[in-house]
Amino acid sequence: MINKCTVCKRVKGKRRCLKSGQMICSKCCGEIRSWIYCNTECEYFPYEVLNYTPYNSQKAELITVSNGMTTKFEVPLFLPNLFDVITCTVKELRIDLLDFNKAIVSISFKLDSDREVGNEIYLKDNWKIQTSNVQFRNDTILAPLVIMSTSQSSNCNYVQAKCKYGESSLSLIKTSYSLNVWLPHARSSSKNIDVKDMPEFESDYVSAVVHQGRLASKKNDVFWAEFNTKFEYKVSFQIENADVHIKQKQLSLLYLGIFLPYKKVIIEKYTVNKPNSFSINEESFLALQTFGDYEDKRLWEIPLELNFGNNYHGGFVKKLISELPSIYHFDEYLYKDYFFFLNHDDEISANLLFNTENIVSAYFNVLKEVYDGKYSPIILVISNMSEQIRKIKVVYEIKGLSDRCIETVYLEPLNTSSIPLFPILNDIYLSKLNEHSSVQFFVEVYYKDTLIYEDSKRLNLLPKETFVYDSEDLGKSNKYYFYSFLSRWVTPNSVSVERIINEAAQSISGFEGMSEDLGTVTKEIGALYRQISLKMKYVSKTFSLYKGTTSLHQKVHLPDNTFSNSGGNCIDLVIFMASCLEKLGYYPLIIIVPEHSYLGIKFDKFTIFLEMTQIGEISFDEAIIEGNKVHDQYFNINNNPREENCVIIDVKESRKAQIFPMN
Repeated sequence: MINKCTVCKRVKGKRRCLKSGQMICSKCCGEIRSWIYCNTECEYFPYEVLNYTPYNSQKAELITVSNGMTTKFEVPLFLPNLFDVITCTVKELRIDLLDFNKAIVSISFKLDSDREVGNEIYLKDNWKIQTSNVQFRNDTILAPLVIMSTSQSSNCNYVQAKCKYGESSLSLIKTSYSLNVWLPHARSSSKNIDVKDMPEFESDYVSAVVHQGRLASKKNDVFWAEFNTKFEYKVSFQIENADVHIKQKQLSLLYLGIFLPYKKVIIEKYTVNKPNSFSINEESFLALQTFGDYEDKRLWEIPLELNFGNNYHGGFVKKLISELPSIYHFDEYLYKDYFFFLNHDDEISANLLFNTENIVSAYFNVLKEVYDGKYSPIILVISNMSEQIRKIKVVYEIKGLSDRCIETVYLEPLNTSSIPLFPILNDIYLSKLNEHSSVQFFVEVYYKDTLIYEDSKRLNLLPKETFVYDSEDLGKSNKYYFYSFLSRWVTPNSVSVERIINEAAQSISGFEGMSEDLGTVTKEIGALYRQISLKMKYVSKTFSLYKGTTSLHQKVHLPDNTFSNSGGNCIDLVIFMASCLEKLGYYPLIIIVPEHSYLGIKFDKFTIFLEMTQIGEISFDEAIIEGNKVHDQYFNINNNPREENCVIIDVKESRKAQIFPMN
């Protein structure tokens, strides 16, 4: 018996359809093949073809080495084509407005497919993994389950995540890089672009990446997890805003956006809750924002911070929140942008926000001078909702660790101020701190001698020799690399440094100090190297500022401890030698490369590079040869890095930036 095609029923079926399980002829297979009909794991379903190598601009950063301020670049997020056949049923969407700048969004939802879904989220459009910086966990590709949109200075973090009807916890991964979100079936290719009217290009045409499809762009926090149609997801997000817009007297705006990136979304229950301290103004509205057709020529990368105001969408409709039904649905990809105008009883509102839960004792006291208020681990947000200048008093301290600080602040009318708080830590207490400890930060705000706000938070105080190398601002648009703060460890007045210098001086009849004569400097630096090799050895201990994505804490020993330990790892020995060199007037460089550190000594006409990990095993001349080899591996002739995560810290420049020795 001949098995005829289950579709046309005329010719012999030669393939077994994974969707129906029936035989189908090749002609009908080709005609009906689609994302909606097919199981894309079928061998006959085509892969998307791309004619360029995907470039992930999330790896590109603008770094100001002197203070570590870094701007991230925008990255496109290409939603998987599979999402075009997914229905998201929201059992409940609840928005709790907690304060003038704080809200919690809770979403309970389930995903269903128009057909059977296998392990195919990116199976047939694999290039999107690289282009969108897709997240993995245990070799499993994760999906962008929820996208939250906030203002530039806002932060959004999940506070609870469960699945399987609330029985199991769900670990979400957050990324905050996507300004551009492209819908399924968007395309990217390499094309020749006419740039005749752009004098910055040397030729008339350049080859560039072109994205095409339906796009909406804004600041997004993307939350990734395993995709499963059998689970019910329950997630809650807390949004904190450091830049509150005051529309008029005692009327402020709280904005938040929600994007469930699925073709059809059904809201079965929607509620908004608030405290009695304010009311929701009748002008508050929901904007349903659509995606628009767009072609994006990536001739150069645009930093996120420069592009926050360039929002693009296909159009939107406004619906007053007071008229919004509790049950509704939409059959198109839409951002739900909520604009809550809040009527306040009080003229002054305040809230405490934290960029981190760690107080890094090694350099906390110098952050204020280095960043001039542009970055602080602790921020007090105060809104003046009156039409007059208001004078307030802010009192704050870290209990038992700092003095009580008092600041007078003048607030402009109808304006919000973000005030960095820097209690000065007690050096005597810090010198005795060897382990992590818990401390309490406390703040009070007074207006007309009346206490109007107070708050406290437990923070983790890190010991003096603990180095934390990065942090991000609340809005996640800037990253701060604290490389230069390693210069705090370069302590030329240490007792052990004085001892090594004195002993080395006896071997060469004294030091002249900084010189441009190569013979003189190699004699002096060589004497230091040989004397250190008599007292200390290299100890293999992890030094990896770039192990994985981030090594949060790294212990770096001060010179006296390295000396008393009779050795240290690469960074310990580099710090010790740099301390000796600075004491003698030389200009040391601390050079960080992946999982390693070595030393540089800068002169007007040349630079010496020195490998410290083989001290005591190889001669000074051989250490220079090894140092040059390492440097040539990671930097070119102009000292520009050949790969990511390589940085040169100029101790002299750090001193100019107010980063001084710890002792």
